[in-house]
Amino acid sequence: MDVRQILCSAGVCVVLLISTRSLAANVSVGPVATGAGDGSDWSNIAPWSSVPLVRGNVYFLQSGTYGSKVLDTAVAGSTYVSIKKATASAHGAEAGWLDSYGTGTADFGGGASLTITTSYWDIDGVTGGGPGSWQSGHGITFNNAAGNAIDWISIPADPVSNLNLRHCSFTQTGDPTQNATFANVVNQVGSSGLNDSVFEYLYVNNISGLPFFFRFGSGDVFQYNYIGTVCGASSFDVNQHCEVMVHWGMSDVQFRYNYVEHTPSSGGLVKNDAVHGDPGHVSDRFRIYGNVFEGRQDGIPIVCNDGQCANWTIINNTFHDIVGGPFSNGGAYAITNLVAYNNIVFNAWGMIAFFAPYSWYSRLNGSPNNTSCQTGADASQNVCTNCVSGCDTVTETLDPFVSSAGHALEDFRLAGPITEWPGMDVCASIVTCDGQSRYDIDAFGNRRGADGTWDRGALELCSDATSCAGPDAGAGGEGASPGAPDAAATGGGASTVDAADGAASNDSGCGCHAAAGGHAGRLALLALGLGLGRRTRRRPAVAGRGIEAPQRW
Repeated sequence: MDVRQILCSAGVCVVLLISTRSLAANVSVGPVATGAGDGSDWSNIAPWSSVPLVRGNVYFLQSGTYGSKVLDTAVAGSTYVSIKKATASAHGAEAGWLDSYGTGTADFGGGASLTITTSYWDIDGVTGGGPGSWQSGHGITFNNAAGNAIDWISIPADPVSNLNLRHCSFTQTGDPTQNATFANVVNQVGSSGLNDSVFEYLYVNNISGLPFFFRFGSGDVFQYNYIGTVCGASSFDVNQHCEVMVHWGMSDVQFRYNYVEHTPSSGGLVKNDAVHGDPGHVSDRFRIYGNVFEGRQDGIPIVCNDGQCANWTIINNTFHDIVGGPFSNGGAYAITNLVAYNNIVFNAWGMIAFFAPYSWYSRLNGSPNNTSCQTGADASQNVCTNCVSGCDTVTETLDPFVSSAGHALEDFRLAGPITEWPGMDVCASIVTCDGQSRYDIDAFGNRRGADGTWDRGALELCSDATSCAGPDAGAGGEGASPGAPDAAATGGGASTVDAADGAASNDSGCGCHAAAGGHAGRLALLALGLGLGRRTRRRPAVAGRGIEAPQRW
């Protein structure tokens, strides 16, 4: 409610309009309470188990072990609830802060999970992930023992949108291949899907289930993620299908700048609607570019298995040491308007691929050593080298990468120029390179063709035979994604922060706080008779605090 007060002094009356709604706040959170337990500072830490999650607030987590929680705060416009790992450089309140609160991780171990039933959540480990830190340094960690089923991020509500999950790791202890239980990272079960969400700088390794299981949704971005050994349950029982990402009918998706180390037997990115029983669902505008897909198992990296796949774009990827693929349709299912350019396939054991123009394709006949294939007719086609039985389109047989034995996307930079592998400027005539779909920029922010030559594969090669560092390239720490051009906020305008206390707001750049409940806290001052006014000083955003804008180019 609003409270009006009239204050008079020396013949001058001032009308105050004060909102009793609280302004957005930074809340200091830990596994257990200290002091008053209200989260006002680090001497009065609020306990995670019972702290109310209020729209507009930023909840800084000290290092420690945390339990499960349901994230169900009612939506208020486009105002987020932000849950962030506290670090030495960004932790909200200063009072009572100890540097030990920032070292280590906020660990959701022992089977702890998050259940999300509403929209507009920002869960951010702040550090770790991406170039230079793919497998380490994540501020928020999820872990449980192999043999225990879990959905670490469960989304049972319908629909949910604007979920940002960043700088988190998901692992199991023990051997996940010794049982048929599933430990999944994100499981979205609603029929309307998960929309306009961002998954970035995640580390997923040694788990028995799927990294991503979605039914439907649109406008989602997956970038700078490391996907290691997954789907252990399907190794234990071949009847257990498991993939890197399975969906029934997602559209307008960006899957870019990821390192997928293992492709499970059921496939990597799979459109599969067989379980749902409706082959009519369409997956439209699935954009896959700038990724490295390793084989190291026996699955096909990209599959359209049931239903209809339309307007899929597969550009500037590197496929290495794969057993099947790199793309396939699992039967007589409709694939329309497939665009595949500037990909590299190196050391393929056997190949099945989309039947599409502008791309090589092949069919597996018998064993991997009896493969027939037909390549593209001109230089715009993809490159397949060391493919058996004459699939090669070039004479190069030496490993062309900096270190294909490595375990990071940057290891798959080209070691030097290879004249037999000319790239093609796809932006000139094939696809539109603007908005989010920046096929002309690699994971490090290098602009393809800037040195006069477009290169194939995940990373652009500069004229000095090294992959140029992008404008913000480096370890996946606090701040924007490496090489990001101009970041745009996810819904509700740009997120800004008050430099005095770090409280987040979504105010389209006005620099003021957004109040809890989605309404701006109002303090209107009207000076009568004197024409007095108060100039509001705009405070700049502070890196590492508030809702950092996802990189949606």
